[in-house]
Amino acid sequence: MSIRKLFDKQIPQSIVSSTNMEDLGKSVESSGNIQQRIIEKNRFIPQKNYADPANFAKFGSAEKYYSDSFDRIINQYPYDGSLRERTEFFNKSTYLDLYIYDNIYPRTTGYAIISPNGWGDVDSSITSGSTTIGLPNIVEYIQIVGGPHTASSGMIGKELSETFENSNFYNPDKNRESNLKFDFNQGVTIETWIKKEALIPTASSDVEYLFHLTNDETGTDTSGSLQIFFSSSNSGASDTPLVASFVSGTISDTYIYSGITTSELIDNNWHHVAISFQNSGSDAVSKAYLDGQLRDTTSSAGNAIGEVTGSLIANLGATRPFSYGGFIGVPEGSAKLSGSIDEFRYWKTARTSEEIGRYWFVQYGGGTNDDDANTDLGVYLKFNEGITGVAATDSIALDYSGRISNGTWVGYSSEARSTSSAIDLYLGKESEFKDPIIYSFNPSVVSTRASLEGSGSYYDLRNNASFYYSMPTWIIEEDDESGQELLKLSQILSSYFDTLYLQIENYPKLKDISYPGNKTKPLPFAYKLLEGLGLSTSEIFVDATILEQISNRNEDMKFDTELTDIKNLIYKNIYNNLTYIYKSKGNMKSFRNLMRCYGIDTDLVKINLYGDNSMYRFRDNYEVNSTRKKYIDFNNPYRFEGSIYQHDAGLGSDSRSFISASAVIGGEASTSFTLESEVIFQKKLSESHPDYFPTNFITSSLFGFHTAGPIAGDFTWPSDDWNIQVYAIREALESDNVYFQLDYSSSIGGAGQLTSSLFYDVYNNDKWNFALKFSPDVYGLSLVSGTASPNRILELYGVNSDAGAVANEFTLTETLTSADRTGFIDESKRIYAGSHRTNFTGSALNSTDIKLGSVRYWTSYLDNEVIKTHARDPENFGVLSPGKSTYLYPTSLSGVLVPQMETLALNWAFDTLTGSNANGQFAVQDLSSGSAEKRSLYGWMGEVVGMRHPGRGDFFPTDSSKVLDTKFVYSGKQTIPENIQSSDMVNLNESDSVFELTTRPVEYFFAIEKSMYQNISEEILNVFATIVDFNTLIGDPVNRYRQEYKQLAKLRQLFFERVQNEPDLDRYIDFYKWIDNSLSDFLNQLIPASAKFSDKMRTIVESHVLERNKYWTKFPTLDFETPDLETGIKGINELRYNWEKGHHPLNDDQGENCFWWKNRAEREGGTYSTNISSGDADVDENRNAYLSASLQTLDRSYSSPLNFNMQQQKIIDGGSNFYENKIIDYAKNTIPWLDDGAGGTTGIYITSGNVEPYTCNDLKSPPEKRKLKYGAYTTTAGFSNFPNPYNSTSGKGDKFTPFSIYSASNPPEYASDIITALGHNLDITNNHDDSYGSPIGVPMQGPFTEKFVGGLQVRHIDLNNGTDDFSTRPEAYRLRTSTGVLKIARQPFNRPRAMLYRDQIAKRPVNIRNIKQVNDTGTKFVSGTLVSNIGNYTKDYEVVQAAGGRTTNNRKWVQSGPWSLTDYDSITTSSAPFVVSLAVPDMIETSKIDRGRTEYVIVNRFSCPGGPDTMGDSNGGPGLDRFAAEFSPNNDINWRNNEVRNPLRKYMLTPHVNQFGYYSGVPNLGISGSTANPINYDGTGSFYQINRNTRTVLKQQLDGTVLTSSVYDNYYVQHPIPATDLRYAWITSSVESITPYSFGYWPRNFYVPSKTDAYISPINFVSASAQSYSIPVDFVGMNNLVYEPIPARYTFALRSNTLFPAWNVEDQLEAEAFNYDDITNYKNDEITTVPAVDMLNVLNLHRNGPYQSPAWKQSRTGQHPISRYLRRSNFIGCTQNKYAIVSIHGQASSSQQSLVEETKTTFYYEPAVSIMSVPLTFNLATAPTESHECGPDENGDGIGDSSIPDFKSDHPDNEAELALTYVNLGASIIGTYNFINIDLYNCSQGVEIDNIMGSSSPDTAALWYTPPTQQSEKFKNSCLSVDTPYGVVTSMYLRGGLENKSSPVSGFTELIYEAPIYPSPQNKFAKTSRERTNYLNTFWKNSRVERTALGASKFNGDD
Repeated sequence: MSIRKLFDKQIPQSIVSSTNMEDLGKSVESSGNIQQRIIEKNRFIPQKNYADPANFAKFGSAEKYYSDSFDRIINQYPYDGSLRERTEFFNKSTYLDLYIYDNIYPRTTGYAIISPNGWGDVDSSITSGSTTIGLPNIVEYIQIVGGPHTASSGMIGKELSETFENSNFYNPDKNRESNLKFDFNQGVTIETWIKKEALIPTASSDVEYLFHLTNDETGTDTSGSLQIFFSSSNSGASDTPLVASFVSGTISDTYIYSGITTSELIDNNWHHVAISFQNSGSDAVSKAYLDGQLRDTTSSAGNAIGEVTGSLIANLGATRPFSYGGFIGVPEGSAKLSGSIDEFRYWKTARTSEEIGRYWFVQYGGGTNDDDANTDLGVYLKFNEGITGVAATDSIALDYSGRISNGTWVGYSSEARSTSSAIDLYLGKESEFKDPIIYSFNPSVVSTRASLEGSGSYYDLRNNASFYYSMPTWIIEEDDESGQELLKLSQILSSYFDTLYLQIENYPKLKDISYPGNKTKPLPFAYKLLEGLGLSTSEIFVDATILEQISNRNEDMKFDTELTDIKNLIYKNIYNNLTYIYKSKGNMKSFRNLMRCYGIDTDLVKINLYGDNSMYRFRDNYEVNSTRKKYIDFNNPYRFEGSIYQHDAGLGSDSRSFISASAVIGGEASTSFTLESEVIFQKKLSESHPDYFPTNFITSSLFGFHTAGPIAGDFTWPSDDWNIQVYAIREALESDNVYFQLDYSSSIGGAGQLTSSLFYDVYNNDKWNFALKFSPDVYGLSLVSGTASPNRILELYGVNSDAGAVANEFTLTETLTSADRTGFIDESKRIYAGSHRTNFTGSALNSTDIKLGSVRYWTSYLDNEVIKTHARDPENFGVLSPGKSTYLYPTSLSGVLVPQMETLALNWAFDTLTGSNANGQFAVQDLSSGSAEKRSLYGWMGEVVGMRHPGRGDFFPTDSSKVLDTKFVYSGKQTIPENIQSSDMVNLNESDSVFELTTRPVEYFFAIEKSMYQNISEEILNVFATIVDFNTLIGDPVNRYRQEYKQLAKLRQLFFERVQNEPDLDRYIDFYKWIDNSLSDFLNQLIPASAKFSDKMRTIVESHVLERNKYWTKFPTLDFETPDLETGIKGINELRYNWEKGHHPLNDDQGENCFWWKNRAEREGGTYSTNISSGDADVDENRNAYLSASLQTLDRSYSSPLNFNMQQQKIIDGGSNFYENKIIDYAKNTIPWLDDGAGGTTGIYITSGNVEPYTCNDLKSPPEKRKLKYGAYTTTAGFSNFPNPYNSTSGKGDKFTPFSIYSASNPPEYASDIITALGHNLDITNNHDDSYGSPIGVPMQGPFTEKFVGGLQVRHIDLNNGTDDFSTRPEAYRLRTSTGVLKIARQPFNRPRAMLYRDQIAKRPVNIRNIKQVNDTGTKFVSGTLVSNIGNYTKDYEVVQAAGGRTTNNRKWVQSGPWSLTDYDSITTSSAPFVVSLAVPDMIETSKIDRGRTEYVIVNRFSCPGGPDTMGDSNGGPGLDRFAAEFSPNNDINWRNNEVRNPLRKYMLTPHVNQFGYYSGVPNLGISGSTANPINYDGTGSFYQINRNTRTVLKQQLDGTVLTSSVYDNYYVQHPIPATDLRYAWITSSVESITPYSFGYWPRNFYVPSKTDAYISPINFVSASAQSYSIPVDFVGMNNLVYEPIPARYTFALRSNTLFPAWNVEDQLEAEAFNYDDITNYKNDEITTVPAVDMLNVLNLHRNGPYQSPAWKQSRTGQHPISRYLRRSNFIGCTQNKYAIVSIHGQASSSQQSLVEETKTTFYYEPAVSIMSVPLTFNLATAPTESHECGPDENGDGIGDSSIPDFKSDHPDNEAELALTYVNLGASIIGTYNFINIDLYNCSQGVEIDNIMGSSSPDTAALWYTPPTQQSEKFKNSCLSVDTPYGVVTSMYLRGGLENKSSPVSGFTELIYEAPIYPSPQNKFAKTSRERTNYLNTFWKNSRVERTALGASKFNGDD
């Protein structure tokens, strides 16, 4: 910045004009909303893609994040809160919460439809007079109860303290009463959006009720009602259907709003209606608004009503039951509305026109129950709840005001709700805020949530960094069963780390160049990035109002984007491009780049260059720029055959689908036409490109025309078809080289063809302009008699421009004879572009692959220079001389001037298109301005140029936006004349410049400007092909003597005839106000230091290019001279004469023009003499003599060249600037004190006769308020003694009185008594001046010092709150009046007085006194301290802080006197004996001291936390000193926390564990331990459960000997791990030998002292590897190097089941053939060769890894090859305890048998029925027996006979042992294996599997009863839960199992199984997967709506 700018006058930048937050908040709801919005605007949001969980869930669970976000929105979003509450909700939301809310969470709008299925039939009706009210058979309405309401079900089952939580507050002071409060004193306003198609849908009801409010009172004096309805009493579109009425007791009236008609309101469109009611005096006034505008004001005279009380209930859409107004017994629901409503609001006040106009098209905030901002809002129904499909929910219309006045929808049907928006439909765009759906069971919410949580779960399972899922699986499973508390805790921690991770991750990226998406919040501190790079910033949008800044809207519209986001985005755009801007600093490129960062270009903000002493020449200057333009893209196989052709599409009589034939409409052939087209040849993609497509044709159709048939809408080519086609033909299929061809044919002259030369690289995005021209070779030849008709020239001109220069061009011409030319100009033509199709809509003849920019048709000939201009500027469609006549010779246009600019008949551009429709078509507008006026002005040619010629795009893909391609193309726009361009300042001049005496230096000045008229000028220049034509328009000599430029005026008229709206400068300035001086501040930093530049951006009001001021040169004439008249030369004084007031008034009133009456009016004998005549002729004569003399003096003064004036220089001080000699304290020091009742006469008097009378003086305009002169008297004897010199003194009143007297044409009311007394219209002023001393003035003070420092007491009394009067309010003096007298008296001494000065008189600008701020109090002294409601501190510690703590500043000790520091008094007294502390042993508890609180003393606490021996509170404690409670005697670390440490020292340091777990004791303390007691094993067990707890250590003595000792290591871990260096694997693997004395840890250098040497190395390492080769081994069990088949014992079990595939047999055979004992068999010779001696090591490494039996292999036994093999085959093997019955001594009798336990591994086949270790549960019934429940015992051997087979018959008698195995599947295997849980009632049993290895199927295994010898008495005759395989159990009841006598099962009850429902995270806690079947819950409400519904019953309405 330049140093001189430091001294420039700075214009302050401020967003708002007021600093009062409360005032600012009124327009945006509240100051709280402003504060929250500021927080929201300044909040940093990391710029990440939150759609991907990997970007935000690094450590936490994405599924939980999604779930929590949904839960937070559903449960915590303040849907009925204020705007502040909503913004606060967002500010407390996480980044993900905001993303989900903005982008994913279902949000909706909605409106209600009353009578969606029709009004219905009339059930009954009631008639009064001519009005009938009908009751429909289908009753529909929304009912609202006024309340106040309690929270739905919120008072049931709660504690008394919580009973009224969330209920309505009742606070009349803040208008929190009934939500339907009906009081015309405050007012009522009802507003809603409504849509009605017809007025009354049925003839049986004349009214439709919109709103009806009653108080349910039937008495004549107590009933109240407010109604708004539609009436059909009148007919016609101009009727007034909207009616309102009210009833309050005996007062009632009806309003008919004549300002709103039927055609305006009931037109099947949405409209906003607002009606307000309020008392105005004794009248009740109602105002009606339509779409935000006040349309009608109606008054009910003398019918003002107060509050209507009672049970206020309202119906929306139908009537309440009522009987009044002639109607008796009208039932509820009558007069039903037929229409739709939205945004219904009931206000308990009368809204102003400003409030309604501001909020009618936007939503409003709620929160009326707990936010004071919107308490006037009673009911607010948005209908934005969404549609759940549950009628009970959808029939509740939620109240969004915050007061729970939910509407009950009677007669609700599924068609009654819509999710559209009335506001959006009215505005035609999405504008209404979409509210989130708060019902968790809404289908959209459910599906969206499930989808998100599913994706989150999928991510969580793959997130290796997940904090929760990094825990062991058993912990997660246990947490799932216990309510996921650990998940919640870990999510809290993870959330913190994730947030921190996001912020840290984004920190280094803040300075990256990036362009965030439109859904990403820009950086709130982006401006600092610019300042960090040296670019000073200024506030953008500084002119925005607080409404625009905070509410993102203005008074008329809602913005699409936040202003703050736009501002920060601009800063970021500038930052991203600052490098390029700096590189081009100082030239136009940098300016353009900077402006484009604002999103604007030089077409809006101009950097204009002006020159001083420069000469401007009209020439073609161009401004280089790029233009955004849309092209029709044919370059795609799906669009190759697309075409655009003329089609009127039924647009009206002024549109035509062809160019009219000149011969048909009366024209002639001596005219011309030009058909121009702009084309881009798109570069073809290479075959390697992924988007490549072939173009299988070389001839590409460009444009052309055919003769149009005579029938409208018939596109068939006629037989006499005159047609021309233009093609681009490639050299080969894949070639970019092109030549151009023109084909033409006619019914007379036949066909012809013209071709150009070959142009190279055309298909390289080259832009070409083609012009097909047809014109006569000689104009006017037909006018010469006897000459033949001229020939015609058919011409095709093509030009390729590149960056404004012509790169290629060609011209093809063909001369046609007179006979050949007629059809091309005479016949109607239908133009096409794109593919050439038969009959325009038939099959394709030639495809096309171009991009088409425009098609234009002129009825005139354009030369090649004009076409080049069009090629240079794509937006230009100008002609050479726009105002000149096109044709001079055609006789049919004789006398008709057709300007060249008016010959444009067709102009197709595509910038307004968006894509194709469902038919693959789109309409093309004709931008040429056709009109009926043109058709009438230009003869037969008017039928061509006066018509619109629209087109249709056809044969394109359906609903495709790819039809269009937006491109930025070069544009060389013509600059406005007389605006110097920077390029003009650089000229190559080889000749020497000659400077003469008249030469002046040229100075240039840059100006940053916004100009609407410059934009208009640029549009005007589009009709000029060259600026050179202005030389003729302006420089034509004929214009010299004209008052204006005639041709410019004509062109101006022609141009603005095309413009359909009138330019509005105010709208332009308001619309572009956002482009403010911040841009100019940026641009000024890029300007060269030597350049002159405007400091600010200027909005220019100027003339456009066709509006030019002209000097009128008068035509020279002959003048006759006359003699000069001599008179005095009048000078400046004549000019100073006030002629306005110096002439006679027309009304002859002497009160007007006083100056004339005083100085010029004749006194007698004149025209007006009677008005001022004295009545005496002599007196009048003398007056006239004086008047004549004075007039001569006055006239002579006019000739004086000088004007003398003398003024006294007056210094302006602060305050009132009194009369300099005023004695301000005279009254105070002169008037004595008197008692109020003394009635003294002493005082200062002013009489009416001593006040200067007011005289008329109208020379000042407006008339000034003049200070009056007056006299004052001081007397001690009253006024009657005036002017007695002995008891009175007199003087100038302005000197001695404490005020001034001024004239007053409209005196204030408070001065009425003074005016009555003195008899003048005057005003006493300056009597409240807070001044002192001399000179009298008021020094500058801030608000705070003005309130407290210096000045008069009387000027600093607190404001009168309405209770002060003269007897209670302190004053400096009193004013008393009587007839003709004003008296100044002193305030009586027995009344409050305020005559003195405050403090030290001086009103200092600095306050040196501390003033304590105390709320809700006046200014006063309290205990010597000045307190006020405004102060500089609130707490004493803010101004004073005592150092040293309470020990040094013990205020309680000083105030209350010393107390006993030991409290021995309480020890010795019997009433308060000492108490030994129960908390701290050996400590005496004493009473605490009530020390109170001293704010300025900071209490120290030198006491660490711990036990009670160091603790206490602010009043002390057993562990703190009694004097100050700051120190603890036990704070020393050796004495701290003794209650815990002493037992540790005594009992846990030395004890250890003796043998067998006995306690060792502490012998040193006399604590004995225990040892093994072989007698009864009694003793004390050690609570320290480390066995033995001993550690053997080696200690080296000084003599070198080593001792071995044992130590107990039970007090923490005192030794390192490992305990010696020799336990490090890297040492032991390399050690060769060690010294005898090397134990423990060695020094870092591995040298230790020894007995003989100072230092020796304790260890010798190997010098080289002893292994000569490496063995490649895999550790993952892939069997590639080691071959180890599954053992045969496992494969045999699988083979035994016939259900398994054949590969089990192969495994069995392979295992049987493998020799497991030979180590060499494990080697895979095909892959590796390993010596046999090393094979054991290889096998061990293969089985157990390099670390041999690591923990991870031991804990993952399920991954063992055998386990995987069995699991794959659905087999399970388990080790079981088996019992064998063994014969003793070879006896087989049961008495000689015993049970022997053995262990055996058995395999079971498990069907894949249960997974995830969740067992099946069988519930089976068993048959009881007589002996015991497990079967009969017939032979008395204790074993059920039915369950044991006859072993004697099965086995020989001499068999030594008979073994029966019984399976006892205990609980130890549950959870480890996938076993099934079976509940067998009334039976304890086991399972025996007889030789399962040899059984054909495990399912055939028999079930046997458990022998009684296995049953303890505890479990006999009882039912146990026994685990057994699935196949065995099913054999008990399936496949004949129930009929088997050996089966204990007598019946099958049920089988219960559990299985996860995938995806598990979504379904784990879903209702469908967790609810109890056939269980009805009648007391819990699942729905939030049911829980919040008004009046909801606890049991669904059932008692």
